[in-house]
Amino acid sequence: MQLLVNFGIPVLLVLMGGTAGGRYGQQFLGSILGLILALIYLSFIRRADLLMMKGSKAIKKGNIEEGVSLYEKAINRKGLNPDYLIYAPYVFLRYGYEEKCASAINKAEEIKALTAYQRKNLLTTKGLYLWKTGNTEEAEKVFFDAHNTGADSQTYSHVGFILLENKKYDEAYEFNKEAMEYNEDDISIMDNMALSHYHRGEIEEALSIYDKIMEKGTHFPVVYYNYALALIAKGDTEKAKEQLNKALTFKFSHIAAVSKEEIASKLKELGE
Repeated sequence: MQLLVNFGIPVLLVLMGGTAGGRYGQQFLGSILGLILALIYLSFIRRADLLMMKGSKAIKKGNIEEGVSLYEKAINRKGLNPDYLIYAPYVFLRYGYEEKCASAINKAEEIKALTAYQRKNLLTTKGLYLWKTGNTEEAEKVFFDAHNTGADSQTYSHVGFILLENKKYDEAYEFNKEAMEYNEDDISIMDNMALSHYHRGEIEEALSIYDKIMEKGTHFPVVYYNYALALIAKGDTEKAKEQLNKALTFKFSHIAAVSKEEIASKLKELGE
């Protein structure tokens, strides 16, 4: 839909110009006029969206600072598509710009009319921000708000995760069972369920789930870390080391549930 708005309207302007010019035998000149109007539209009316697209392109190329700077310029301009304004704080948080994230969330919350989907996404990012900045109890409330706004695998995984973070193990266990009924193939939900078993001392049940996850494969470092915890509880330290070392081969973002330092510390505890 966003591509249709960004590029469909300029194309329509060019076609309309050509059609109008054709009525007077000047189709080429009409098309040129339409093209000029399209460029004006893209340069001024959709300038904020174009900045976001340039920012996304820069980030994709690995130019994070440039991309973040472009995002920041975009959200401070009028006319930015609400979906972009809701997406920007997540990107800021992903790359460790917590203050920019908080500011962008505040801007997005000023939007008067949000769809349920947009509100859910904004609440999810806000919950992640609160968790990363140490306000886990408030994060739990916000994640539940997101879940109640539009339950899906993502909201189930976030709520199940934060309940475990807040050491509400019994509540987490029951919630994660419900999440498994909703989607037993989602890696994050499976990890939450396995971790719930781990905290209940049900190590074999946890390992059984991790075996299934490993069959599927995952790029989340925290899953290998949690798997290692269950292996350590079983007494299989060598396999635990393998999983921890595997975790270190993946990329880490600021919102990863475990850091490289934590994994390295755990390996050191195990004598490696």
